[in-house]
Amino acid sequence: MIQAIESAFEGSGLHPIYGAEAIKKGEPLHHRIDRIRRARFGIYDLSVPAKTDALLELGIALGMGSEVIVICKKGSPLPEAVRQLDRIEYENLSDLTEKLKKKMGL
Repeated sequence: MIQAIESAFEGSGLHPIYGAEAIKKGEPLHHRIDRIRRARFGIYDLSVPAKTDALLELGIALGMGSEVIVICKKGSPLPEAVRQLDRIEYENLSDLTEKLKKKMGL
């Protein structure tokens, strides 16, 4: 997943920041909120419903009016509350890279 996102960003001048790394390091939620606030946009992977941190961060971003890109592996079950959001459904990582580039206009 990380490689697909980095490949999509290649040559764009954008630098990804990963919420999962912050969680592993025990970073407080208010630090993650500050990163969401400062980001140009956020990419939120909802492929695994058990990863509730992605849903939490998506909700924070939406509440702030931030631009979001929701991604999920094709066929992933999505919570009812987010099914109406535009999303990128991908079949494999190269498919994700291409769809992200197209979405971001790169």
